[in-house]
Amino acid sequence: MDAIHEANSIQEAGSLGGGGGGLPASPSWQRERTELLGEMALDQQERGRLLRELNAERARANEGATERERLFYQVEGLVSEVHQLETQVEAGESAERRSKRELSTGSAASPAAAGAAGAQGGGGSGGRAQRKREKEQVSKLKDDGNTAHKQGKYKEAVDAYTSALQLDPTSAVLFSNRSASCLALKEPERALQDAQMATTLNSSWARAHYRRGAALHALERWAEATSAYSKCLELNPDDTSARVNLDRVRAKATAIKSTRSCTLSESGVQSSEPAGLLLRADAAFAPVGGGAPLRHCDEVCMVTRMMS
Repeated sequence: MDAIHEANSIQEAGSLGGGGGGLPASPSWQRERTELLGEMALDQQERGRLLRELNAERARANEGATERERLFYQVEGLVSEVHQLETQVEAGESAERRSKRELSTGSAASPAAAGAAGAQGGGGSGGRAQRKREKEQVSKLKDDGNTAHKQGKYKEAVDAYTSALQLDPTSAVLFSNRSASCLALKEPERALQDAQMATTLNSSWARAHYRRGAALHALERWAEATSAYSKCLELNPDDTSARVNLDRVRAKATAIKSTRSCTLSESGVQSSEPAGLLLRADAAFAPVGGGAPLRHCDEVCMVTRMMS
């Protein structure tokens, strides 16, 4: 624009050259004006080239982010299948240990105790048979739930786990599995309740803390989800899925905190809220007094998500 103004000034000066009634511009002024107009055209071409390069870079960045997201969900699906298999193996090992312990306890019973049980009409053996039948039924219901979950029939899986829990209400594995199915049904509150029951029944089981972290993740309670995933990794440092999700909730919490701080700074307000409140997803990122959110802060969020 400065070049245009300068060129126009030269044209006006040239047209008035010599002070006499519209005399034509001198050749030197015409050359200078032509040079300035040429420089202006080159500047416009350079700006156009830079703009095209910037748009191309943005397009490549978006393609890269989309590919990373696709690969992440693919890996997460594989890890979820591995965890399902681990849960089945753990449940099988637990049942085998209980069976061995019961057999050992039964073989160590004294003859007098056996005689007393026989005198009571075989009530002891009947009780053991009943418990055995219940365990078999629980195992079958759990297997049915696992099969239904793998097939995407999450409601049937929840029903099967619920029936099994009616027979064995102290099974952390059943609560954990039902939590996963509830989360798949987009019922994070119910999933969180089951996950908390699983951690209460077996606080040293990493998978229970992972289920709790996943439910809190879905509820966008970033600080609590960070704590749950960290506990899972403390008990099982090799849990790849927990590590990936921990990084995601930390990045989300950081992005929200940065955006909130940016908004308050732009509006000239100092925040006195605890750090935990800044991690809530429903925080309002609008300037004081109303109005649309600041565009600069939106861009900060976008860049943070791409980096994460």
